[in-house]
Amino acid sequence: MLTVVYARNKVQKTAILWHDLQQVRGKIQVSWLISGDFNNVLITANRLGQPVTTNEVQEFKQCIDNMQLTPLRTKGCFFTWCNKQNENDRVYSKIDWAFGNFNWTKDYRHVEADFLEPRVSDHSPIIVQIWKRKTIHPKPLNLYIVTMDHKDFRPMVDRIWQQQID
Repeated sequence: MLTVVYARNKVQKTAILWHDLQQVRGKIQVSWLISGDFNNVLITANRLGQPVTTNEVQEFKQCIDNMQLTPLRTKGCFFTWCNKQNENDRVYSKIDWAFGNFNWTKDYRHVEADFLEPRVSDHSPIIVQIWKRKTIHPKPLNLYIVTMDHKDFRPMVDRIWQQQID
């Protein structure tokens, strides 16, 4: 299940959205990805150039906690929005997010949200590549005794360990 969010930047409107999302969450029993412009920071470190108040973070954080959502691993731009003002008035914020519920994190552990450089928009586009893996652990190295007993094994290991690598 995928939900794309576009939140207004008015506190009264976002309060309604947080309520509605929690109502939707109660009906979802499958893997759920919810992503988009939440127009809200989660912690003070999510904004530069303008202070973050506890009040603006509190309701969003409580909503995410109530829905038991976890942010996806991210790469690319940390700050996903900029007001594009001159440098004295410029504000950078992380207000675009990609979250998954418990089923999502269990089924799609290796998913990353890539926040690209903003171009035309003042927001970073988000690319989420989705694939399923059977396990989160890589395959183990299998080193068989018969390999170690081979006459060329020890000399080859010694030769490789003695190489100078810049």
